[in-house]
Amino acid sequence: MPVFYVILALLAALTVGVCGFILWGVNFSCKRGKPSVYKLTGEFADRMKEGIDWTNAKEKESVSIKSHDGLNLSGVYIDNDKTDILFILFHGYRSGAVHDFSGAVRFYYDRGYSILLVDQRSHGMSEGKYITYGARERFDCRDWCRYAKERFPEKKVFIDGISMGASTVLMASGLDLPDNVVGVIADCGYTSPYEIISKVAAEMGYPVKIVMPVLSAAIKLIAGFDPKGCSTLDAMEKNTLPVLLVHGKADSFVPYEMSVRTYDACRAPKTLLIVDNADHGVSFFVDNEKVVKVLSDFINDSLSRKERV
Repeated sequence: MPVFYVILALLAALTVGVCGFILWGVNFSCKRGKPSVYKLTGEFADRMKEGIDWTNAKEKESVSIKSHDGLNLSGVYIDNDKTDILFILFHGYRSGAVHDFSGAVRFYYDRGYSILLVDQRSHGMSEGKYITYGARERFDCRDWCRYAKERFPEKKVFIDGISMGASTVLMASGLDLPDNVVGVIADCGYTSPYEIISKVAAEMGYPVKIVMPVLSAAIKLIAGFDPKGCSTLDAMEKNTLPVLLVHGKADSFVPYEMSVRTYDACRAPKTLLIVDNADHGVSFFVDNEKVVKVLSDFINDSLSRKERV
């Protein structure tokens, strides 16, 4: 076979391989998929199940809004008439709020707070084909805050997220949120879509400097967002709300240094709690006493502020 045809065949095979990798990468990282964390395992499984069962047993109202780009977004509302405070909860990647906040929902309810557990786009009952790591979800967060402002004009709102949800609320804080929002709580969030996708790609053995420019371009083309287009660091330059950042020092998925960098970038009142020996998303269970103390102090301080920075 002539050398020309050998080279042509190799180039064709390489092209097919690259295209296949790109499609796989976009679908693996961004496409809506089955929940990945609902199987309860580990030392906190019993406590998580107890919290999930408690939340599932509460009387709830199904609610929905239309997103800025036309998706139907769903959530469930748990009313509590003891206070005029509402917590809007945003879950992590391929998870759900009932699972991710299995430790916190009852804590909030027992303090008298109403709770709105949101299904982020491309999760649960909410529409959407692609997960955008906070790039579009931040606008969804803003729209949920607007919904709360219209429906509960007397309620003060905290936006609270874990993992991807943490990055969602942090990036949303850089937008023009309604004046009913008084604080932001973020547990184990990453700094940007680009950085967390790069981190996972590196752990899978891919050469990040070669792969990420191609994968980023494909994500932008197919999933419709730029992984470099938003970050918590940029949002903290604009945010005027008090921020509480919580992160496990032993987090094996999102390095705790990402929350440190977000904290350093924040110009508004801020609190950082690093929990020793806590892996991803379990700080509430690992050191409940400390987390509850810091969280309670943050809530009280945020409620006492007369205006934003």
